[in-house]
Amino acid sequence: MSAMSVFRSFLFAPGNHPRRVEKALSLDADAVILDLEDACPIAEKVATREVVVAACQKPRSGLAYIRVNAATTEWGFSDIVAVVRKGVDGIILPKADTVDEVRAAEWAITNLERERGLAAGAIDLIPIIETAKGLANLRAIAAAGTRIRRIAFGAGDFTLDLAMTWSRSEAELLPFRSECVLASRAGGLEAPLDTVWADLKDADGFRASAEHVKGLGFQGKMCIHPDQVAVTNEVFAPTAAEVAWSRKAVAAFAEAEKAGSASIQLDGNASSPSPSGSRRAVAEVGSPRTREGNAQMAGETAPSPHPTVKALQGVRVIDVSSFLAGPYCTTQLAEFGAEVIKLELPKVGDALRKFGTMTPSGDSLPWLQETRNKKCVTLDLRKPEGAELLKRFIRHADVLVENFQPGTLEKWGLGWETLKEENHKLIMVRISGFGQTGPYSPRPGFGRIGNAFGGLSYLAGFPDRPPTTPGSATIPDYLSGLYGALGVMYALRARDMTGRGQYIDIALYEPIFRILDELAAAYDYKGYVRERMGPGTVNVCPHSHYPTKDGKWVAIACTSDKIFARLAEAMGKPEFAGDGKWGKILDRDRDRKEIDAWVANWTEQFTLTECIAECDKFEVPCGPVYSIADIFNDPHYAARENILRMADPRVGEIAMPNVVPRLSDTPGKVEWLGPTLGEHNDEVFKGLLGLSDAEIGRLKDKGVV
Repeated sequence: MSAMSVFRSFLFAPGNHPRRVEKALSLDADAVILDLEDACPIAEKVATREVVVAACQKPRSGLAYIRVNAATTEWGFSDIVAVVRKGVDGIILPKADTVDEVRAAEWAITNLERERGLAAGAIDLIPIIETAKGLANLRAIAAAGTRIRRIAFGAGDFTLDLAMTWSRSEAELLPFRSECVLASRAGGLEAPLDTVWADLKDADGFRASAEHVKGLGFQGKMCIHPDQVAVTNEVFAPTAAEVAWSRKAVAAFAEAEKAGSASIQLDGNASSPSPSGSRRAVAEVGSPRTREGNAQMAGETAPSPHPTVKALQGVRVIDVSSFLAGPYCTTQLAEFGAEVIKLELPKVGDALRKFGTMTPSGDSLPWLQETRNKKCVTLDLRKPEGAELLKRFIRHADVLVENFQPGTLEKWGLGWETLKEENHKLIMVRISGFGQTGPYSPRPGFGRIGNAFGGLSYLAGFPDRPPTTPGSATIPDYLSGLYGALGVMYALRARDMTGRGQYIDIALYEPIFRILDELAAAYDYKGYVRERMGPGTVNVCPHSHYPTKDGKWVAIACTSDKIFARLAEAMGKPEFAGDGKWGKILDRDRDRKEIDAWVANWTEQFTLTECIAECDKFEVPCGPVYSIADIFNDPHYAARENILRMADPRVGEIAMPNVVPRLSDTPGKVEWLGPTLGEHNDEVFKGLLGLSDAEIGRLKDKGVV
């Protein structure tokens, strides 16, 4: 698959006619579609697969696509399995009605590429929108996968689906084609393709149709006769005037950028938008794409292999959680492209807004950080009209996240059994202190309780002192949020296969209990109860924090006999390792106090920097024990951009942890900080639920929103 390919003409050829296939591949269409669907009789569908795959192995100048049968038919996925081979450039997926169908096709292609030794992303996927249902789901479909570079609009089948009369002027199709262009643009895709003009005798009508869709923003058209190819190539090739204007625009913006100007004048008109469209127009002019690649205009940079795609693009999340665990779950989803709509009590908002260090915005630093990339809407779920509005949200959602005490949503008529009736594909994350079941489930819970009940607090501190908070009382909240986001990923993947949603039940203490290494097994196996050990660690030694000459601390971790041997050599006592008195872990564990004192005496001879250098010389794992001030001054944090600085008109620039994890192809990103209360009410209530200004005003007066 060529990168960001520009196609004008796609020529259909019935896959069960070898002569027509051969002729189509020899013509000057930018791409040929070998058809396994409409043009192929049912009795010949299976046998035709081998014919089209064989045709794709032959030398040719243009690209070869295969139109498989619809994903909902008995042949759809077996077609994909049969034809994803070397030599095939892409798959055309007809009657793409739902995100799940498209994601399932993408998943199948991805796995087949890996199994068959093809480059990742080698096979393009073009969904055709041919029904009202497909159009309703178009924005989500356009964002459904990384291999979708463009969509196509099937005008003929679309008019049949709506029982419309397809007129020669095609005026009745204007809003639907416009939506295809807008959705493609919003999803970061290339301009869409238009499908066939069926009347082969009406050459003038075909040209008029091609010119019409080009004016709307389409980039090419599918053809069902060789005579249509030349017309399509001519209509969709940019004119000399268009190329000249685009070059002029790019040059003008470059000059303005160099001069620091915010706007330009072009042909007497002031302008300030991004020149990306002009740059792209210039880059796309020239020879059509071939298997050898497209000739780039002189001086232009080749486009990126993939359009800008977000990993969770097209996933909509409704966040009715509060404070930290649930909101952190949805923050991670939002950072990777999910649309997160956070619902808060009118006039009150989330408690996190007033928790921690306050800012001039009236909201706290934790709020600004943990509500980044979300849309904030006010809604009182306790009121019947509020509950009904949540149900309407659910019909448009993929995920709901909540962390009320168990039974609260059920009391409001919004429990799992009710909500799944509104949307059987819904995934619901439920985070609570003790989970949805068990004798303690009704109890409230916070992070401190999670640390204590989960077994971590008992281990924190020194053996002769009370248990302490292990670093932060919020660890269970953040870990539960992590497990919640991970559960969403699992459930989305399962939904791709089953078509059904499910709920995810997490108790705050459970992630804590899960990370306590062998604690449970050791107790059950030997009755061993681990006690507090200060900075030391069970099973290994030396493995602690040690003082340095400049009053700082260094962490040293000797997790094996080999590592201890390297430390002993660094300390000038190699005879202590190997067959020496401390060569085995059991020996070191027996003399733990003596060894820790010996290592501490050695580290105190050096500054922190010198001690780390000595350890590095002998490949002994070590690191500084950092305060937050040390972190801000460390070059490694800076090099990896772990600290993100965000400018916000309400508070100026503030720093916060950057997005984790790092994805090489579809990285996460922070686009804005926590919004003001109800900032997105109009956008969401009008745009998503279709409420009028009068309805919103009435609900506001009643305190529902």
